Amino acid sequence: MAEDTKPEGYSDTEAMFVAKKQVDEKKPTKAVLPRLFVRKDTLEEVEIEVVYNPISGELLSVTRPGIFDAGVLEGLGVVRYIFKFTPVTYEQMMFYKRASSQINPQTNEQTTDKNRMRSFLLINHLRETNMPDTEGNPVKLVIDEKMNNLTAESLQLLYNTAPVLLDVVMDLFEKKITVVR
Repeated sequence: MAEDTKPEGYSDTEAMFVAKKQVDEKKPTKAVLPRLFVRKDTLEEVEIEVVYNPISGELLSVTRPGIFDAGVLEGLGVVRYIFKFTPVTYEQMMFYKRASSQINPQTNEQTTDKNRMRSFLLINHLRETNMPDTEGNPVKLVIDEKMNNLTAESLQLLYNTAPVLLDVVMDLFEKKITVVR
């Protein structure tokens, strides 16, 4: 009999570590209920830390903040950027998964194309960033009011960034939305 390889659950150990530290530092006076429903009135923030050569501008690292100790980064350029996304509901996620699915003709198995899924999330949910353009001016993302998603111009601007930048942002966003906040 084949072994079931489906995950038994999900946990974000990094978030658990941060939460445990917060609880240890500031004992809660009143327990709150877990957030089991998507909060449509808030934006999900994804923060990245970019380390670069201050002489050439070459990217050296793009990660979530706090990976490196400050001493390691001394003398290098370090900036943090925030990307804000609208919440993703279960219904939306199922639509994106269905629309991103493809059937392998050799195995007849259905798989989700990760890149196509990321495109849905990026186009339909990214709303703001404090990332600057090549001149140092704030990037202004424009939302198509009729379609409620990024315009082609805004999307092209994002696609012209270093691939590692959006890969890390989308990795962190996908990880964040796996647990309903």
